[in-house]
Amino acid sequence: MRQSLLAITVSLMAGMVCAGCGSGSSVELTSVHGKVTLNGEPIETGQITFTPSGDSGGTSSGAASGEITAGEYLIPEDQGPMVGKHSVSIRASRKTGKQVPAAMPAPPGTMIDVTEEYIPYRYNFQTELTAELVAGENTKDFALEGEVKPGQK
Repeated sequence: MRQSLLAITVSLMAGMVCAGCGSGSSVELTSVHGKVTLNGEPIETGQITFTPSGDSGGTSSGAASGEITAGEYLIPEDQGPMVGKHSVSIRASRKTGKQVPAAMPAPPGTMIDVTEEYIPYRYNFQTELTAELVAGENTKDFALEGEVKPGQK
C-alpha cells in the first residue's frame, strides 16, 4: 500500500513538472533585414533595435537587436522581433579624434579613443521610427536625415 501511494505521488508530481515544460507562449517571432543610411551614406557600424509597441501585446523585454555593418542588418527569426508594431531605434558612434586615459584595470598610460553618438536623437533616444512586422521575412530600409548638433536632445 505504501509503495503504491509513493508511486501515485511520484507520478502526479512528474505530471505537474511536465505540464510546466511547454513554452505556453503564443508569441510569434519573425526575421527582418534591410539597409540603413544617414544622409544617403551607409552607416558603417551601429545597432538597430525593434521594440514592441503597446498594441503588439509585447513589452520592452521583447526587444530584438541586430548589428549594422556596411549599411545593412539582419535579425534572424530565432533571435527576431515579435510579429506586430514596433518602435525602431538606430544607434551608431564615431571617433572624435580625441583620446583619454583608460580606466583601471588597463595598464597605466593606456589611452582610448573618445566616441560620440552621431545619429540624430529622433532616431534613437527619442525615436520617431516605427515598423509593422509580419510573419515570414521582412525587409525594412531606413533612410535617415540630419546631423547631431552639440547638446542636441
